[in-house]
Amino acid sequence: MSNPLITDDKAILSVLLYQFLRRKSAYLSFKEFNEVVKDNFIDLNDFKFWFKRFKNGKFDERDDYFWISDFKSMLSDDKHCLRACIFFEYLNEIQMKSEFHHGDVFAAYKKMNEVIDIDYPELDFCFYRFLRGEFDLNFEYNPAQIRSFSDLPLETIRRIVGKLNFPDRCRFRKVSYNLRNIVADTKIGINQIDIRVDYLEISVNIKTQPFEFVNLNYYPIGPTCVVEYNSRRKEFKRGNYLDFASNDLSLLLNKSEIDRLKITISVTESFIDFENISNSLHAKLHVKHISMTVFDAPQFVKTLSFLKPGTLEFIDVACRYDQTYNQEATMIKLLKMDQWRQAKILKWCVSGFPFPLECLSHFCTNREVKLRTVSSKQFQEIKDSLLKHEHIESWRFTWNFNQNVNENEMNNLFGPIEADGVRHLEIPNTNAYYQITVHWFGISITKKKLLNFQFS
Repeated sequence: MSNPLITDDKAILSVLLYQFLRRKSAYLSFKEFNEVVKDNFIDLNDFKFWFKRFKNGKFDERDDYFWISDFKSMLSDDKHCLRACIFFEYLNEIQMKSEFHHGDVFAAYKKMNEVIDIDYPELDFCFYRFLRGEFDLNFEYNPAQIRSFSDLPLETIRRIVGKLNFPDRCRFRKVSYNLRNIVADTKIGINQIDIRVDYLEISVNIKTQPFEFVNLNYYPIGPTCVVEYNSRRKEFKRGNYLDFASNDLSLLLNKSEIDRLKITISVTESFIDFENISNSLHAKLHVKHISMTVFDAPQFVKTLSFLKPGTLEFIDVACRYDQTYNQEATMIKLLKMDQWRQAKILKWCVSGFPFPLECLSHFCTNREVKLRTVSSKQFQEIKDSLLKHEHIESWRFTWNFNQNVNENEMNNLFGPIEADGVRHLEIPNTNAYYQITVHWFGISITKKKLLNFQFS
């Protein structure tokens, strides 16, 4: 069957208008058209002529009195015009790639949906009809006989969904109820998610690949909810920004395997918003590295409870204030949590670690733990843990600048400073020792192998 973009004047004009609505110049549109539609007779002057008429609201070459106010609706409502645009994108997709993939249909849908209103089932049906070599733009069909994207094998759809970024998944899940369930059940591999909960605003930054970033923002303006996906902004009248954030984060977090999750609570009153969102999740989060900024230990413990046991390796906490709370009850709850007991690396800064140091004994590495106070009792607890637990590799403690360390106590506990400028604590019955360096604001401890080294 002949190419309608060579023989059908209305189809050709519809595609020129479609290119005009994409805000491309006449030259770039002419260049693209010639790359897609081979052996056509349209030159650059034709494009310039029609782009000028489109700019003035004219679609008919002979009628200067008929003016169109909404070209987008005209393309969407006229079946012949719409199918011509779909045919143009069909040619564009199949010529750009060496072989056709089912995801190419959705790529064409995304591109067209930015310009005109189009139903996915219509595009899907036309696209596959064109693939069979049926180019008649005036065909009639029985809607009950249409086979659409959702009729593809389940595994094929899952593979397509797996390649979509997060905003595309949000749009994709609105196509049908079945696709919503498929999107919800498909895992997302995510390098890092940053969630910031401010007063009346929630911000989410997502890194899924080395150079792929997504920024989401949710906030109210009066009775209107504003949702921003990267540079795209949508407003929903009488919408609740927390509901929108909960729905999107539920889709994002429920089936994701996250390398690093960063949570920032900017004001203590906003923690309840984060808690409500987390409670809406259907499962605990699969996170390797959690980094959080909270206001007290109970907020930290509560956040930890939303994570899946057995996957968490690194805990990084910035606790801003030491607020009043039941310390013993919080500690007991923390020590019972597998999320805490199974993690291997800890960092706790800003305010001092609120629990006894024996709570740290299972960590192989403390990148930094801020001490509330400096005392000989605490240093004795540190020494006891070092000698008792063979798995400890590296610990580092810090304290406030105005706190002083008694040099004699350090010598008694960890030995005098050796010729290499550090202290050495031998581990009995092993071929290892701890190298200990005391600074005026902290202490660093690193396990070393004993290689023909004799302590003095």
